[in-house]
Amino acid sequence: MTTPAKKTPAKNRTKRVPPRKGRAQTDAPVVRWQAAWMAAYAAGGNITAACRAAGVPRSTYIHAHQDHAAFRDRQEEAFEEYLDSIEAEVTRMARAGGAPSQLAAALRILGRKRPDWLPPKPSVVGIDTTPLIFRLDLGTPLLQLEE
Repeated sequence: MTTPAKKTPAKNRTKRVPPRKGRAQTDAPVVRWQAAWMAAYAAGGNITAACRAAGVPRSTYIHAHQDHAAFRDRQEEAFEEYLDSIEAEVTRMARAGGAPSQLAAALRILGRKRPDWLPPKPSVVGIDTTPLIFRLDLGTPLLQLEE
């Protein structure tokens, strides 16, 4: 038979502090994960990948995004950095004669947030745009029935 382990006296045990419901945005762990998150988001523009890189669950990001305007502002700045990097890459690829499919994919990404990067949609020239008006007379039968 095994003997039960002796309990350590209460005065020698480390007191466990329950986690706080909401940390202040200036706490060191919060500042660290947010800095790591912003750097990863600016590099890749993907929220889930940024959460993985910062080591936080997506729910932590969602709470920070919903509850803190300063976090939202920094996220917008990080996304602008991401778009700037894509813009620089598109310019580099165009000058170097990059693959058209890669250029098209990068332009689609840029076009969502920066429509001035998309080529203008072709306008239809020479087509009459006046509305067509039809007259329908329901009082006369279309087929004459023979008796």
